Amino acid sequence: MIDLTEADEKTVIAAERFKSYKMNGWLQKDLTVASLMDEEFTNTGASRMVPAKLKKDGNFDAHSKVINQDELKGLHEFLQTKMVDIGNRMTAGETSILPYNKDNKKLACTFCPFESVCQFDPTLPGNDYRDIPKLDDAEALQKMMDLSAKREGEK
Repeated sequence: MIDLTEADEKTVIAAERFKSYKMNGWLQKDLTVASLMDEEFTNTGASRMVPAKLKKDGNFDAHSKVINQDELKGLHEFLQTKMVDIGNRMTAGETSILPYNKDNKKLACTFCPFESVCQFDPTLPGNDYRDIPKLDDAEALQKMMDLSAKREGEK
């Protein structure tokens, strides 16, 4: 058993709390952006706040979650298109219930406060979960980029 003093315990708790604030999304592949988000990154080349770390040569390491300007633009276009599409479907009166299922572990209904209103029941015909495929970050970004490029070509 580890015997911690009250000060040590507070330090451990503060460190664990700080970990929970770490960004888990993508960061623009720009040293200035990363540095502005966390001074520690500027001083040490690593960060407990942003998902990036520098190699000795000054470039981001392979585990850094960074995307270049074109990928950031594609991501923005994908999200913009998705929001417009969802808004159009809502204003057209679409009210279908389509909760997601991720790896048979994470179900949207688990966290939804509207369960009593929507009455979704997977045992009833027509009530099916949308399966979300398991993709790593690179695959997900590539799919979004491909969809953005395809929609851009349709314009």
